[in-house]
Amino acid sequence: GPTSEPTSGPTSEPTSGPTSEPTNGPTIMFRSEVERILADYAPLDQGTMTWLTETSTWKPAEGDANSDYLWLERYGLALLYLSTNGPSWYYTGNWLTNKPVCEWYGVYTCPGPEKRLDLNYNNLQGFLPTALFELTALTQLRLKFNQLTGSIPSSFGNLSSLWALDLKNNQLTGTIPSSIGNLSGVIYMYLNDNQLTGTIPPSIGNLSNLNILNLYYNELTGSIPTLTQTIQQCNLWNNCFTNPNPNPNPNPKCKVGDNCSP
Repeated sequence: GPTSEPTSGPTSEPTSGPTSEPTNGPTIMFRSEVERILADYAPLDQGTMTWLTETSTWKPAEGDANSDYLWLERYGLALLYLSTNGPSWYYTGNWLTNKPVCEWYGVYTCPGPEKRLDLNYNNLQGFLPTALFELTALTQLRLKFNQLTGSIPSSFGNLSSLWALDLKNNQLTGTIPSSIGNLSGVIYMYLNDNQLTGTIPPSIGNLSNLNILNLYYNELTGSIPTLTQTIQQCNLWNNCFTNPNPNPNPNPKCKVGDNCSP
């Protein structure tokens, strides 16, 4: 008598009823919750959202005050991987795994929010997603010697904590966004050896902490705006400025050197 009940009754119920719900209802609810958190960054990339809410099992710690930002950080970094042919990167350690982003190759440091992204010489091929430039805790963004294409998004100016920017030796095109003037903490800026066009935005003169500015080997035109007097090194040669050496020169520290014929 008593032995037969536990084996028949209760076992059959859990296998049918409750299992079907977690695969649908709660997943959809969870995804819409994360979409609500990231609503300001719409339109969201659906492939990245599927990974974030269905494939990955990571969640912020209960009660973490940075919870919303940590979702944005994970979304932005995952989107970078998917936008730059992540599977063909030279080093992909832990990227798009269930581990916290601070354990992903080139991302520093635990417990986060992350301060530094360093993926130099790593075969990134593709464009820089707008969401990457919403990671306001980043102080260093280093992506030199890759194959990044497309333009620098205007959200570039949102990196309010940044002091080091290194995007040199890529294939970036388009203009330098005027929002560059919002990067008030930037000390080092390397955008040389790309294919940037248009003028240097006058707002670059707002960068009162700028110490090194390298924009050589691009296709920049127009006049060179007045830069901060704190600048120690400024290399602008191999561009196409209209009046590269005005007299008096407001930027005596800037080397223009070879300039293309107008």
